[in-house]
Amino acid sequence: MRFSLDKIYLYFTNYCNLRCVHCWICTKYKNKISHKDNIKDIKVYYIINALLQAKELGLKSVKITGGEPFLRRDIVELLEWLKNNKIKTSIETNGSLITKEIVKVLKNNKVSHISISLDGPDAETHEKIRKVKGSFSDTLEGINLIKPLYPDVSMEIIFTLYRSNSDKILDMCKFVEDIGIKKLKINTILQIGRAKSLSKNDLLSIKEILNIYKEVLQWESSSLKHKDFSIAFEIPPAFKPLKDMLYNKVGICNIKNTLGILSDGTVSICGIGQTVPELKLGNIVDHKIKEIWGDNKLLANIRNDIPKKLEGICSICILKTFCLGRCRAEAYNVSGTLFAANSFCQQAYEQGLFPETKIFKR
Repeated sequence: MRFSLDKIYLYFTNYCNLRCVHCWICTKYKNKISHKDNIKDIKVYYIINALLQAKELGLKSVKITGGEPFLRRDIVELLEWLKNNKIKTSIETNGSLITKEIVKVLKNNKVSHISISLDGPDAETHEKIRKVKGSFSDTLEGINLIKPLYPDVSMEIIFTLYRSNSDKILDMCKFVEDIGIKKLKINTILQIGRAKSLSKNDLLSIKEILNIYKEVLQWESSSLKHKDFSIAFEIPPAFKPLKDMLYNKVGICNIKNTLGILSDGTVSICGIGQTVPELKLGNIVDHKIKEIWGDNKLLANIRNDIPKKLEGICSICILKTFCLGRCRAEAYNVSGTLFAANSFCQQAYEQGLFPETKIFKR
């Protein structure tokens, strides 16, 4: 069976102007836009050449992330190429470097979606996690530039859930709605990369996360006021109501139709190749995307053996053909195999918290 390469996650730079303690890419700190190319980030020429090859394999969309993508001045060249080649483009950013000029570039190049990271409704909460003073006000300034200058763009706030900000979760929901953003995405932490150093005191238990999820659901449905405001809580679909799947509020990694390109040109299944060398598939300087996509044995294993070889609770979950075991990068990071059960689901199952209605009855 031939699989089309629908989407590429492009980790455009390995530099960031923030120092987030949960960063799974382990970026290097850089506090301002470089007047010279970052010598360890691959030239945009090679990226465009790889994307041109990917178009022949069915490429429809690119998500540009980082590091912080706006630390690279040549992002303008990349965005122009993507627009001219009719490739749908989204960007993940911390928002703190956004200017009027950048918003104009985003609008002129028809960037369809912008995700901005904000980890609390106030500076103290956000900056405790992002580790840079003034970053909260800088991000809000960026958001407030986008709204009037590019009102048609789809925009969401991404909130990373720690123990330290969990008591602010409903305040955060209200804050995001009040500043005029229609979608909030709540991420739980994957202990990959820098986040491996986080202690149990930093992280919430499965039970605590599920209780917070119920609290958020109740808030969201409590008033007609929130009918135009959407919250996507990133836990596995087994724990969610059917309507969340119908309204695209369940994050699924379409691993069989996706590749990641890292800041040095390395190709991996996603950003996991940054910290797990055995998941590197080649480099766009030395290898053609078509060859990697068609010939790599690891990709063949993913296509042929997921979900049928998934282990643990994932092997008996009725949703395994839908979510494919969710994040395979996280599974590999924890277990050393692409087929291990999703750790959230497995822990929930072992603690008696996994929904029995989602288990195959034999």
